[in-house]
Amino acid sequence: AKAKEAVRASTMAGVRELVATGKPGPAALVLMEVDVPENARGWPQLAADLIARPIPMVTRVHNTAVGNISWSPDGKRLLTSAGNVAHIWRADARGDAILLTGHEKTIASIDWSPDGTRVVTASADQTVRVWSADGKGEPLVLRGYADEVILAAFSHDGTHIVTASNDQTARVWRADGTGEPVVLRGHDENWRS
Repeated sequence: AKAKEAVRASTMAGVRELVATGKPGPAALVLMEVDVPENARGWPQLAADLIARPIPMVTRVHNTAVGNISWSPDGKRLLTSAGNVAHIWRADARGDAILLTGHEKTIASIDWSPDGTRVVTASADQTVRVWSADGKGEPLVLRGYADEVILAAFSHDGTHIVTASNDQTARVWRADGTGEPVVLRGHDENWRS
């Protein structure tokens, strides 16, 4: 019983901190996780205060259907793709999106580097691009595919990128583009299943 009380008190302290730092939406979500609200000191008042506050909702509009979306590792930005353009948005809805343009066909896959400084996009135009997450500079373009590239992802340490293509190959690249990729061949036509 004392362990549950301690968890309840800790959760309530977390809710109060979120409210104090101007995060009513996350505070409301955490408040709903309190297991026995009537046993949590201050729960009714916190709930009433949160209900009285407007919780901001954000809608971001793209020029075409959104194909992919991914949170940045720090949770402060969103990476989306719509058609052949990737967008980097601030999650708090401030400012304009950073547009990553250059693909000639639809982007099939997106991913953040573990440190959040780069993003990778894979496209039906048979290329993979590695971009600076601040939108500055030219992207690194990885080529050599005979068909659409359908997946791209950073390794856990951010030093490599793995890609998969409809040309029945998977490739492992150095994230800085140096050297030749390791090409994994021999996948049959059902290799994605």
